[in-house]
Amino acid sequence: LETLISGIMSFAIAVVFGVTPTVLASYLLVNNIMQLIQHSNINLPSGLQWIELFFVTPVFHAQHHSIERKISDTNFSTIFTIWDRLFGTYTKGTARPTHFGVSGFGGPHAQAINTMIVMPVLIYKKKGI
Repeated sequence: LETLISGIMSFAIAVVFGVTPTVLASYLLVNNIMQLIQHSNINLPSGLQWIELFFVTPVFHAQHHSIERKISDTNFSTIFTIWDRLFGTYTKGTARPTHFGVSGFGGPHAQAINTMIVMPVLIYKKKGI
């Protein structure tokens, strides 16, 4: 659902600003490939780790999914790491965090698709918002 809404919004913004369909399609292709790479469970060979100076890698982005709030509020970039460096949200990660997710929602039940779909509502309910 998020991908559909995002695609519709991207298309609408592209129309408003006069972005050509080729440019929009190219961006969406690159962005989706980068999303797949950064959410994968692969490690770069030690000789290629310098690439994180420019591009988001799985270890770089994994910090953003840490259960520790201080770490999860970092590394928001989707393609280029320069944005996190410029806005002060960069954190150096040498390995993936050992725990991912949202504090208080661990265990198999929290990983079920029906729970994940309503997770934002459950988080606000737990916080009393």
